[in-house]
Amino acid sequence: MFGNGPFGLRAWSLADPAHPRQIGELPAAALALPGDDVSKGFREGEHLQSDPVHKLVFVTRDLSARTSRPAVRRSTSSTRATPRTFA
Repeated sequence: MFGNGPFGLRAWSLADPAHPRQIGELPAAALALPGDDVSKGFREGEHLQSDPVHKLVFVTRDLSARTSRPAVRRSTSSTRATPRTFA
């Protein structure tokens, strides 16, 4: 199971559903974009998605969240994300 919030992105094992165990984390600083103030944390996205077959997690976010810059629309074809993995 995955969750995102001001802390960044976290993963939990549900092998024992009654006692979920955190198994990984990407802190807010690892998700920062140029110009972000990481001391304010990462603002969670709108629609977290995971692909268990390909072992991917997709995180979107509001570009103006927790920053002083206004939101700017960007084309998805010109914006490339850097792949991140859990250790």
